[in-house]
Amino acid sequence: MEKQLPPKQLLAAQLLADGLPFKQVSEKVGVSLSVVYKWKHIPAFNSYVNELLMLNENKAYQDLFSLKPLALETLKAMLNSKDSRTAIKAAELILTYGT
Repeated sequence: MEKQLPPKQLLAAQLLADGLPFKQVSEKVGVSLSVVYKWKHIPAFNSYVNELLMLNENKAYQDLFSLKPLALETLKAMLNSKDSRTAIKAAELILTYGT
């Protein structure tokens, strides 16, 4: 898909998928705000933005998933804390979200 788009549109699509507002995208790409709005109505451009959004979402999910073992080790350590409030909070989190 991306090979069909000119370089400025590729950059704009990436910036939009990264969450930048239209005004900042137009400034960074060096085009007017109205041009970015026009691009948003081009099916190939819109499709590429959506493709990038899905990739970003999948990467974020994978990043979070990779942190699970560390989070579990932290909870285990909290359960063994000498501070009873910390241990209780860890137990509460496990009972609430662990099922």
